[in-house]
Amino acid sequence: MPFLTETHCHTAEVSACGKMPAAVAVEKYLKSGFTSLVITNHLSPATFDPERKYTGGDDWHSKMDYFFAGIDLAEKLAEGTGLNILWGVEWRKDGTWNDYLVYGLTREFYYEYEDMINDDIENVSARIREAGGLIFQAHPFRNGMEITKPEYLDGVEVYNGSYGKNESRNDVANFWADKFGLKKGQELRLKDKYGTEIYLFTVAGFYEMPGSMALLLPEDAFVRAFDLSEEGYSAYLSE
Repeated sequence: MPFLTETHCHTAEVSACGKMPAAVAVEKYLKSGFTSLVITNHLSPATFDPERKYTGGDDWHSKMDYFFAGIDLAEKLAEGTGLNILWGVEWRKDGTWNDYLVYGLTREFYYEYEDMINDDIENVSARIREAGGLIFQAHPFRNGMEITKPEYLDGVEVYNGSYGKNESRNDVANFWADKFGLKKGQELRLKDKYGTEIYLFTVAGFYEMPGSMALLLPEDAFVRAFDLSEEGYSAYLSE
């Protein structure tokens, strides 16, 4: 049996940016052939802002009750439909723009971690992993985001459906994820953006260039690979 799963979904009852109520989300994902839906509502200061949607108390336990009520509602609406409702969180530290998708933890973890939205990524990542969870940086190349050190992550989100002002630059995120999975001797395939040509390269080694992604070629190799004259040489090809 094939499985089709959405791993990053917000519902309007909890997430300030959520556009679809849980009932609409369940209906639409069922009609689209999905078998599983992972609700990852925002766990951030904005979620508990009374000037937005929050209607609970000031204590952390009340905030978690509010947060999980959104998941409970989705689970109830999906009963008997064949759509599996799973859940995670999209965590953000107060005063930052970076978002992280977290999976595989218990509700008790969040109820007990009262300072989570004020803690640093180093500490949050360590606690998540100690508890057996996974953490991924969401839409890492959206405006306002800062790249997180790979050692704090289990991966990065390489496809996000938001566009317009929230353009996520999925192609760059995919390249970035590949960068940290490349090995010496591995084949690298590049496709001509405006044509049908595919160029194959073998990774010979690495340069330490934090914050950049580039394929570096000797001049003669560049000319041969792209069938150019010597006058067509460029110092590097970047994506």
